[in-house]
Amino acid sequence: MDISLPLAALNDHQNRVLDVLARSCACVAEGPDAVEARSATLRAEMATVLGDYQVFKHERIFNPALTHADPGLAGLAREMKVECIAAGETFRAHLQGWRVEDIRGAWTNYQATARLTINQLRRHIDREAEGITVLLTALEATSSRTEP
Repeated sequence: MDISLPLAALNDHQNRVLDVLARSCACVAEGPDAVEARSATLRAEMATVLGDYQVFKHERIFNPALTHADPGLAGLAREMKVECIAAGETFRAHLQGWRVEDIRGAWTNYQATARLTINQLRRHIDREAEGITVLLTALEATSSRTEP
């Protein structure tokens, strides 16, 4: 198993998510007018990049690793898959908890919650990058030991 291709694609997906998170953070820093004007677009873009990222990880990394003979690697993949789903739920909960038309009236609370959500997603991506690298490296090592 050559891990360079999945890692390159992983980095690409993560960079897209981090870009939208950075632009979202900058938007929140600009204030309620900016959030009101750009929130719908940023939310839609974030939903798309997070969805694409999740599908990639599940189809190309986690699901194949779940079938691995090594129960430790399968267990690691399962844990990471659950954490991935939880991160997606963090974003969905933010969207459901904050309708765009309610943001201005509760700006201080929204600002704190938005920053918290952005930071949670950033930390998840950082931890996940490390975990997926460990997982793919271990999968590559075990497959190279079993190949002729």
